[in-house]
Amino acid sequence: MTEECNLRREKEEITLGKQEIIFDFDKDEKSQDYLDMLRMRALKRGKIYLLDDVEIEVAERICFEIEEAQLAGVKELHVIIGSPGGNVFAGLAIFDALQEYREKGGKVITEARGYAASMGAILLQAGDERTARRNARILIHEVRTFGWGVDTASQSEEKAKEMKKVNMQLVKILSERSGNSEKMILRLIKKRDYWVSADEALNINLIDKIV
Repeated sequence: MTEECNLRREKEEITLGKQEIIFDFDKDEKSQDYLDMLRMRALKRGKIYLLDDVEIEVAERICFEIEEAQLAGVKELHVIIGSPGGNVFAGLAIFDALQEYREKGGKVITEARGYAASMGAILLQAGDERTARRNARILIHEVRTFGWGVDTASQSEEKAKEMKKVNMQLVKILSERSGNSEKMILRLIKKRDYWVSADEALNINLIDKIV
């Protein structure tokens, strides 16, 4: 019997708010439909997982899940972050979607699991309650190069100016959420990767508690 014949075709119906979503999938952990079904199960329990690079496709999925949770009347979202970071603008799209969810009366709990690095650490700040697992690590640093192609001298100069603006935008988020001054944040991240343990993150108020 071939491996293909061994796959079991299954259906599962998940109700989220007033929506009934039917998944018809091969019960195979590599099946995208199966993974989507697991994510929808988690969303029904108020959980969103970011366990990947922060890229445009990931941001699209998570923003969709936040909107679905809001429409379904989910009052509390638990966002689990285990991410190396990634695209700044994709991350800011997720951050803004979570802030909109909060503004409309929802509560957001963020949790660093494994590690929340770079843009993952910024998204950790999006919660009403920012938490980390005991063994989690958190990384903050200056914005890295972004953009594509070969630049002229003037284009490189303009890009450098934009990078400084975006860097200060992220510093402001870290400062506002942690209560630390922008000057302190800039000192921590200047020309280096600044890694902290959960205990160290708690000491400088990058999280509210260890779970």
